[in-house]
Amino acid sequence: IRIGGLLTFARLTRQGDGSEFARTIIPRLKLEYQPKRSLFFRLVAEYRADRLAALRDPATGAPLLIGGSPAGGSESNRLRLDWLASYEPVTGTVAFFGYGATLDEPQPLGFSKFQRVNDGFFVKLAYQFRR
Repeated sequence: IRIGGLLTFARLTRQGDGSEFARTIIPRLKLEYQPKRSLFFRLVAEYRADRLAALRDPATGAPLLIGGSPAGGSESNRLRLDWLASYEPVTGTVAFFGYGATLDEPQPLGFSKFQRVNDGFFVKLAYQFRR
């Protein structure tokens, strides 16, 4: 069993007044389990909370316009889950099975009202021909 965690935090501030322009928080957890040499499982969970402030003119502080409207700020809170299983009965023959899901939530770091954005599933089979 292997467990790993990582927390990434970045914050950008405006040079003029020191106010926050952008912020990103990314906690990531990776869990791997290998009960025997031929069987392996992995689960990766990554949450990303991004915040971007409205665009402003650095000289005057007035809001910048895009298409005649003020360029507002944005916020994104997304969870990505990936699961992988591999089976290698003999050297050169392997089967991979995986699933991934992306979920959004309205509240930053709320972990309560996730909505599914997309899913993905894959299978990979490999066989080495021997003479």
